[in-house]
Amino acid sequence: MAACLVELHADRPLLVGAHSLGCVVALALAARHPHLVARIVGFGPPLYPDESTARDHIAHLGFLERQLAYDLPFAETSCHWVCNHRNAAAGLARLLQPGMPWPIVRDGVHHTWTSYSQTFREVLLAVPADSLLKRIDVPVILVAGLADRARHRGRLIDDD
Repeated sequence: MAACLVELHADRPLLVGAHSLGCVVALALAARHPHLVARIVGFGPPLYPDESTARDHIAHLGFLERQLAYDLPFAETSCHWVCNHRNAAAGLARLLQPGMPWPIVRDGVHHTWTSYSQTFREVLLAVPADSLLKRIDVPVILVAGLADRARHRGRLIDDD
């Protein structure tokens, strides 16, 4: 993400808006590269206090979410299709998200099954929310709807 911002000539700290797993990425960006981030607004953050809670929440999401979230054949097959058809996948992504900057679209299809599955395990499951939030020194607003099935209903971090 930091390299993408440099390529886009981000010359001052930015307001970073994120959704879902992107919230965890935005928080990690602020923790690792604080000079790039002025503040974060995240919607539907999948932040959990521990791996057990994360797995429990994901297990109660819809069928497609469960298929893409675990190391199941459907997720692996989908990922391999993108890997084998990167130009078509980038073109499709560009059609579905016409306002998305090209460097992000181009980079978004350059992954492997290993990177996809490791992101799930190492970003979503293995990052305790409170430890990540405590490492950030920029304003953070996280928004989760009451009906959001993925949100953790407990308190993530102390106010101090």
